[in-house]
Amino acid sequence: MKGRKEIFDEMESTLGSVPSWMVTIPSATLEHDWEIFKAMELSDSSLSVTQKHLIGAAVAAANSCEHMAYWHAQMAMAMGANDTQVDEALAMARYVSGWSIWFEGNSVDMSYFKGEADKMVDRIKQNLPKAA
Repeated sequence: MKGRKEIFDEMESTLGSVPSWMVTIPSATLEHDWEIFKAMELSDSSLSVTQKHLIGAAVAAANSCEHMAYWHAQMAMAMGANDTQVDEALAMARYVSGWSIWFEGNSVDMSYFKGEADKMVDRIKQNLPKAA
């Protein structure tokens, strides 16, 4: 298990400084939180770092978190996204949030919805261009 100093040294090496909010994380979870941060925010996986930050910007905006919306938009652009892509991710969050409110407010039956959604997805897949 790494100690606080070792973790903070690694943060400084990776980020250029130790973020003030990271200093407040309890020792019991600091190493875990730092490892998750690196995996989710700094490393490609099945999603690229750029894709992760576009998602992060959209979720943060939907949650009305100015701090995370700023961070994720800046990171997405630093990783190669452009303003148009960030705007589209934010527009998608707005779009999905609106439909989510509508479905919840109208108590749309989930099993019925799944049946309809599955049919629509199947039809859309049928209309996709065939791979060469």
